[in-house]
Amino acid sequence: MATPTAAVPFSSARTDARGGFASDSRGNLYAAWATDNRDYEEFLFKHSDVYAGLIREVKRLGVTTIVDTDGEPLRLAVRAEPDVICPNELEAEELVGHEFNDPDDRAHSVAEMSRLGAREVIMTVPDGCYAQVLEDGSPVLYRVRVEEQEARSSIGSGDAFLAGYVAARYGGRPAVDCLRYGVACGAESIQHFGAGLLDPFKVDRLLTEVEAERLQVGAEIG
Repeated sequence: MATPTAAVPFSSARTDARGGFASDSRGNLYAAWATDNRDYEEFLFKHSDVYAGLIREVKRLGVTTIVDTDGEPLRLAVRAEPDVICPNELEAEELVGHEFNDPDDRAHSVAEMSRLGAREVIMTVPDGCYAQVLEDGSPVLYRVRVEEQEARSSIGSGDAFLAGYVAARYGGRPAVDCLRYGVACGAESIQHFGAGLLDPFKVDRLLTEVEAERLQVGAEIG
């Protein structure tokens, strides 16, 4: 018997079209089509375990799983033990259940999110990110930052960060260099009107200004 299918709607208020496949914990397969203009957020509210189901399926194939979502879908996705999650600060606060009052809180939070199930955690902040990544199999905490840029539009900067990080990761760069490149991409993208736009030559120049600091949780963190 064929697995039942349903169109996964995306938000008509957004300019991006979503497409792909995912299965939930009940074995249902969902297909997303760019022609469907129903509310994607409403779909996730009803099927919040869809990302978790997809993570479990593709992990069996040895595929790296990187999750960028929020709310209940993120909470359930983390339980499925993805390779990387990348929330912003507000999304991270919702995931762990408390606000972050200072840099030390933010540094502790990425370790806390990792204990919930994700192998590596990146939390984006306006001037960069906090991240716990694996180096030689051991968790290492980083604070990566660049001087805040005057923004024309910050829409899509988190997506630009993650795209840059993933591109560097698949290019075989060391973990900290992937973070630095992601920060440069996110920072450069806010110079443009329109999500997902950036100048790769300016990214390379901005990369020289991105600083990465290895942290010890409990030490003074800036």
